[in-house]
Amino acid sequence: MRDYRPIHKSMKELMQELIQKQWIKNEKVLNAMSQVDRADFAPTNPYENNPQRIPCNVVISAPLLHAYCLEALKDHLKPGCKALDIGFGSGYLTVE
Repeated sequence: MRDYRPIHKSMKELMQELIQKQWIKNEKVLNAMSQVDRADFAPTNPYENNPQRIPCNVVISAPLLHAYCLEALKDHLKPGCKALDIGFGSGYLTVE
């Protein structure tokens, strides 16, 4: 049985959930995640906090995982640095 996670109507609502559940703790992480609308990558229920199957038979991870990764990297990535997101998904974490 799948966990119940609400399907939000916007990125703002999704970000509020991630803040409330403390997946997002830092304003830099919030700003980075807010720059990219998940609807650009997930064609159905883009604001659901669950992994989503996307075209080309790949999966975009749950937003909480993106938040977790960005929180872990926030002190290591500085303006002007480059990072390589090795994966075969949407590249959602490669926000500039």
